[in-house]
Amino acid sequence: MRQEKPNRRSGTAKIPPKQRILNHAVELFAQKGYTETTTRELAAAVGLKGSSLYSHFPSKKAILEYILEDFMEHITRDYMNKDIPAVLRENPDTDGILDCLLYGLPKGWDAYYRSVLNILLQEQHRNPIMHRFMSEKAILPLEQNACMIIGTLKTIGIIHQDTDPDFWMKTFSSLYYTFANRYMLGLGEDAPGFTGMGTDGLLRFLFDMMLKTCGVKAKWQNVTAAGKRNDVIRPETPRPNDSTGEISSKQKILNCAAELFAKKGYTETTIRELAAAVGLKGSSIYSHFPSKKAILEYILEDYTEHIALAKEDIPVLIRENPTTDGIIACLPHGFPEGRKEYYLKVLEVLMQEQHRNPIVRRFLAQKAILLPERNVKTAMDELQTISAIRPDTDPDFWMKVASSLHYAFANRYMLGIGEDAPDFTGMGLDDLLRRLFDLMLETCGTGQKNKSLP
Repeated sequence: MRQEKPNRRSGTAKIPPKQRILNHAVELFAQKGYTETTTRELAAAVGLKGSSLYSHFPSKKAILEYILEDFMEHITRDYMNKDIPAVLRENPDTDGILDCLLYGLPKGWDAYYRSVLNILLQEQHRNPIMHRFMSEKAILPLEQNACMIIGTLKTIGIIHQDTDPDFWMKTFSSLYYTFANRYMLGLGEDAPGFTGMGTDGLLRFLFDMMLKTCGVKAKWQNVTAAGKRNDVIRPETPRPNDSTGEISSKQKILNCAAELFAKKGYTETTIRELAAAVGLKGSSIYSHFPSKKAILEYILEDYTEHIALAKEDIPVLIRENPTTDGIIACLPHGFPEGRKEYYLKVLEVLMQEQHRNPIVRRFLAQKAILLPERNVKTAMDELQTISAIRPDTDPDFWMKVASSLHYAFANRYMLGIGEDAPDFTGMGLDDLLRRLFDLMLETCGTGQKNKSLP
């Protein structure tokens, strides 16, 4: 495990060579990327000959694996020595649950571990080591931890035996994962414009809600199964191809750009490569787009429009259907018919570049995360206007959870643990959102018949 060492700026001679290698590796991997950092650069930063690195680590891969294992040990060290049944028997409430959660929160970490987190989030969709680490050791253990807590609460008689842990554990992991990414996107609790609940407040509200709805003394009836979503009629999305069915040169450029940006990275893809993939001369691309940046910006704006991140008719949708179905209709929907493969590539570009590219970073922050939150808030404002929910209902929890579920499931898809994974079980995104808004209408409703509970 990494021991606390004196700051390297105050004298590197006091820090052992192995720790200096780790410190500089974290700094370089975060700044340049793992693949782009060479062992020669790392040795020069440490002040060693290149061959001297191998007396401490056999390879660059071994350095990364050591950093990740140390990171895991650091953020789980308090949990590993904890007796969860004893903690919950002594304190069978939300405070006890929060005390049993697996990970510490990024806001309390030192600069070294925040840099490791930055590497993880930058490389999670680009590097197979980080890809495997995120799915096997970062996300799924969060859910196993929550499942263990819920199992213990059942055993000691705090919540009903038929409580299904699936909704609670996936919502918990989605909140934690999304807020770790929000920190790196400049949308975390330390951001100047951040308002409302932070991670602690959201998790507290979540488990308060679980005890309230699933507790043996609960006021509200426990909902143990998510209802299947009824088909919601949506306007057909026009396909980007022309009316003849042939793909225009402009659309070919977009298709090939999405493919190359996903495969190689935005920075690494040249206009010449893109033109060759399309079958055009390099200069011909400029008759459609003035620059590579313009191509990326067009792709992102098109994604916003066709995935319906922003909606203008939310009050109308809610007045016509003030139920869970109506709320879900206000959120981003699936990919347009016939264009799923293209938009999955765009999603891959978004997830890979979100912590590397300022254009994508800004898009994620301003549109992909915040727009769904605004949609939910607008829907809830309208529900209050028509007296479907109480006027004192605070939308903050509900809108941040809905947004977190959307964001986390997009990343889960890219990590191979999404709903299309062979071993995926339990609720998918639609069922989780349905359960979320069923709970909102059940606990915050005014008593009108506005629920879609099974």
